[in-house]
Amino acid sequence: MKSILFILIVSFVLIGSVVADNFLDNNLAQKSEVILHVKLLTVGGADKYAWYEVEILEVLKNESKETFTKKLKIAAYSWKPGIPEGESTVYLERYNKITQQLWMLLGGEASTGVRQALKPAEVRPTQ
Repeated sequence: MKSILFILIVSFVLIGSVVADNFLDNNLAQKSEVILHVKLLTVGGADKYAWYEVEILEVLKNESKETFTKKLKIAAYSWKPGIPEGESTVYLERYNKITQQLWMLLGGEASTGVRQALKPAEVRPTQ
């Protein structure tokens, strides 16, 4: 009985690590200070940067001293694709070194800062 329980526990740990590894882009993860699983709420326009307000569903990596709660505004270049509708994994870097609480997509755009978007029809139901 103990050996079956041990095998089950080891199996769950191994499956969990495989799922976690597939969920993150390792190259982007190394370059990012923060990685979040988010859902897009609104987009605000600007000249150089668009600001995306997101609901934080999960903090996947946080090497900053910041505490991330329910919502966050994330910058991206306004002339490049940013955070799409639905759920996404976003890879973040500091917006600037002066204001530590501001964040932007890694590289300033979706191609270098967003992965695994789920379109609204595919989004998991909220609990």
